[in-house]
Amino acid sequence: MSRLKALTSMDLEDIARPPVYDVLVIVSGILGGLYASIMPRATAVRLAVDVSSIPLIIAIIYLAVRGAAGVASLIANGVFQLYLSYPISRRAIATILVLTRILVPSIVIVGAPMLIASIMQFNVVSRDIARFLAVFSGRIIYLYFIGIVFLLIALASKRAMLAGALSIVFFFAYIFINGILNMLYFLLGNEVFLRIAQSLSFSDTLNNYLIGLNIPYWTLIPLPVASIVLTILLYMYVEKRFEPT
Repeated sequence: MSRLKALTSMDLEDIARPPVYDVLVIVSGILGGLYASIMPRATAVRLAVDVSSIPLIIAIIYLAVRGAAGVASLIANGVFQLYLSYPISRRAIATILVLTRILVPSIVIVGAPMLIASIMQFNVVSRDIARFLAVFSGRIIYLYFIGIVFLLIALASKRAMLAGALSIVFFFAYIFINGILNMLYFLLGNEVFLRIAQSLSFSDTLNNYLIGLNIPYWTLIPLPVASIVLTILLYMYVEKRFEPT
């Protein structure tokens, strides 16, 4: 257990190296305060959506830079081989990567502005804190999906610049496909395209569902399921197929 904590601490120190992490957290926190003070909202859901929208993009950029490119850099520089030399299982190492490279940054970058906004607009948030937290959870689930894909790209490419570039390309391709599906729905009127697009836009779809729009609940299922499948593939790849050289 002590070795596991030591390795986790080592990787957390790597992702927290200034100035990128510090700047992003500060910017996200400031945005939360500004949105809460300049653009007050009557509902907790609307406040949570507005406060977390820009930090969501910031978190995705961070996951590409310090998540995907960061892990690929560790592999290229031989640091990841040091991780593998620790007397802990590869499954534990994969868990550490998921924690430090996806979950912790996502929670901090998105959570900081939402926490500040909830303090400044406590009267609004306290009336519907469950749905306020539901928006936060939706953001984290969406970021987890994106982060898992980025992490798989990093482990497969093993090169920092390539991993970062491919991660950004994947994200923009993902957004582009979503836009195409919405366009096909408007052009053809086929609701299947709309539902697929809503499934891809999990976080925004959940927000619309919480606001009260007519969104089928099953459109919220595919992305979390895909995240679980990708997580299983990640563990399988790290345990059985991944070689750092």
